[in-house]
Amino acid sequence: MFRSVIFLLIFTVAAQAASVKDKTAFIQSAVEKTIETADPTAQVGIEVVSLNGELSYERNSEKRYVPGSSVKLFVAAAALDLLGESYQFETRMMTDGKVKKGELVGNCYLVASGDPSLDVEGLEEIVLAMKANGVDHIKGDLVLDLSVFDDITQGPGWMWDDTDTYGYSPVSGIILEHNCIQFTVKPSSEAGRPCYVDLYPRCGAISIINRSITGKGGSSANVRRLYDGRFEVVGSMEMGDQPKKLMRPVREPHEFTGDIMKVLFKQNQIVFEGEVKVGMCVKHVKEIGTHRSKPLAKILLPVLKDSDNLYADALFKKVGEARYGVPGTWQKGSRSVRDFLEQKVGLDISEMVLVDGCGASRYNLVSPRQMVLFLKWVHEKFLYREALKAALPIAGVDGSLRKRMTAPYMVSKVRAKTGTMTGVSALCGYLNDDAAFAIFVNGYVKKGREIKGKIEDEICHVLLNSGL
Repeated sequence: MFRSVIFLLIFTVAAQAASVKDKTAFIQSAVEKTIETADPTAQVGIEVVSLNGELSYERNSEKRYVPGSSVKLFVAAAALDLLGESYQFETRMMTDGKVKKGELVGNCYLVASGDPSLDVEGLEEIVLAMKANGVDHIKGDLVLDLSVFDDITQGPGWMWDDTDTYGYSPVSGIILEHNCIQFTVKPSSEAGRPCYVDLYPRCGAISIINRSITGKGGSSANVRRLYDGRFEVVGSMEMGDQPKKLMRPVREPHEFTGDIMKVLFKQNQIVFEGEVKVGMCVKHVKEIGTHRSKPLAKILLPVLKDSDNLYADALFKKVGEARYGVPGTWQKGSRSVRDFLEQKVGLDISEMVLVDGCGASRYNLVSPRQMVLFLKWVHEKFLYREALKAALPIAGVDGSLRKRMTAPYMVSKVRAKTGTMTGVSALCGYLNDDAAFAIFVNGYVKKGREIKGKIEDEICHVLLNSGL
């Protein structure tokens, strides 16, 4: 009887080993064929590790690649670890004066926290709190305290010609409405006249040069940010065209915020006699208004699902400030995230480069092996595992994977972070909860859509077909 049990165990182990070997062979053959068919000259690195068994597969997994936005995974986890999933950014209004009969004699200090989600409604919440505290008239200045972050608004290694787009909004201590203006351009009711242009939020700090025209053939309306801070509307729209909405970043977030504050004071019947300045909040002040953001677990949704660069970079500087003191900088953010990866996850940070939070820098270098070790650690040991996984895009459902892997047999089976730049693509995450994987593709000249569909998505199909 004892011999029979031993034989059965040996047979079972041998069968499982054969099964793992067969699956690995199947994956290797299918992946190589996929890459050869899609783009044999692309630089492709892959690591796959089963979370429930022994299966693993790798291809160039120890080589380092430009990872694109997949680095947002590291930043999100570091922020959760350091701040906690319930953390809220606080934007506070302080004063060194006293309120008497509706008059505030003294300065107001808007103390920024680097909140990437702050909007006009959030600022108005602060103004309404001031009103509730009896403020009808401010006899003093409004000082914007932006000291939470340094004044280097663009990340190391960013492309200079990308910086006038929504994805590269300036990362400053004060972030209002994504530090962007939304332009709505629509055709005039009369051919030959300029298009109608509206903007949100409206403020005096923004000036527009309207060179657009209605009814001159085609719909090419666009908004360009000029170097002197003005915006130029160009191109044309046909009569009957639907309005076109375009987001453009402001150059000076503090001027933008100051102007919006003056508008809000006026709208809420608060007379403001002073000037808007940038400076530091003094000691011996009291709070007269506060806005708190949603919890960090909710802030992570645009970071990972929508791959919002500004949100990720604000968190990057925030963890730098939280760990190493004000101001938060790119260097402190890098140090803080790498500390987390080394001390908590156990990665060898001497083998990677990480200089920004959004992954727009081509200085960043990460290997598939490092990414999968991180993903495996998250699954097995991370206190905030559920919060991080809940923020990942789901194949065929939402975020940056909403329109990918939409076949019924793949929908909802992949949760992963994408990464995209010219010649760079990445997909890193989980297959069901059975495997962690990282796919990095660099050095291609084809359209990114082809690489994503014919390499990344197809490899996920192969892995799911392997019986992981």
